[in-house]
Amino acid sequence: MNCGSVAAMSADQLREFDMEDLKKNVLSIYPFFGGICARTIWEPSDKVRRIGSDGTRIYYQPSYLASLPEEEQVFLAAHELAHVAFHHVSRGAGKDPLVWRDATDAVVNQLLKRDGLSLPASAIDYPEAIGYDAEQFYEILLEQKLEIELEGGQLEGQSSAARGNGEK
Repeated sequence: MNCGSVAAMSADQLREFDMEDLKKNVLSIYPFFGGICARTIWEPSDKVRRIGSDGTRIYYQPSYLASLPEEEQVFLAAHELAHVAFHHVSRGAGKDPLVWRDATDAVVNQLLKRDGLSLPASAIDYPEAIGYDAEQFYEILLEQKLEIELEGGQLEGQSSAARGNGEK
């Protein structure tokens, strides 16, 4: 992830959002994230549009978070902390990155939803993900993706002739 430095942001941009207050709000709901939250570097960045994690840091756009209602801020911060806590970035090695992202988002979102947090309108919402861990739900989504690609007559990146010859 290419993230900008705090120095590249204006002092006004950095002051417009209080991350410490948001972390306190998240920890009031999820106190067991305390150690993870304390060890995670929260970095304001003008190179991300919203919020995201590379597995050890959480990068956020202060002006974006400041524009959201507190409930959505808490959801997004808890969501990213869960990715860090569950080591989703490192566990995704060797997996289809888009399918893995959707699987981990679906599982995390259902856990947060179960705990009473409201999903943002743009969040992935697969209620069936609540019964699975990320790897299990990844396999389900990967199988669905392959079925869709096969129904289209062609696996991604392969001609039908190559599939017919047993090549992968």
